[in-house]
Amino acid sequence: MKRLTAEAAGLVLDAGCHDYGAMVQPYYRNWMGLYGPRGRSCRGSGRSRAALFIGDVNMVKQVYSDRTGLFPKESWNDQQLHARNLPTKNNLEMWKLEKEVKSILINIIESHLATKDTAGYGDDMLGVMLETCTPDHMQNPLMSMDEITEECKTFYIAGHETTSLLLTWAVFLLITHQE
Repeated sequence: MKRLTAEAAGLVLDAGCHDYGAMVQPYYRNWMGLYGPRGRSCRGSGRSRAALFIGDVNMVKQVYSDRTGLFPKESWNDQQLHARNLPTKNNLEMWKLEKEVKSILINIIESHLATKDTAGYGDDMLGVMLETCTPDHMQNPLMSMDEITEECKTFYIAGHETTSLLLTWAVFLLITHQE
């Protein structure tokens, strides 16, 4: 596998080619040449459970659309979930940053809550969310503090992405149409 991966690292695809399978998983491409478009492999050392690898697109559609349970499918999200819980260097850094961002957002939200005037919590997006979600108007708030902080993160990232895309297109159009 290491040899196949090293060989695949030197491959260059044509500009219109989207067949990146030979570069990403060259061993599957090799196995399909040896055993045909259907094969089986063992996943990991010491595991007795075999995995099916399929190179035929129609068969992949059939397996994924199967509802009989003949082809149990392990969710990719389940695999990622296990990796997120490990205290790796990257995860520790990510957890630290998440905690820092959450505390900053909670401080901003609490300052909005503390400075409520007769007009409400303000006319920005956070003020509108707090206006509809605080227990002043209802017995049970619509959103918890965690949900409000997650919405703030979403709006920040979406705004950042939208602004950067707008600036990119503006610069592109100014360069291409200099008149």
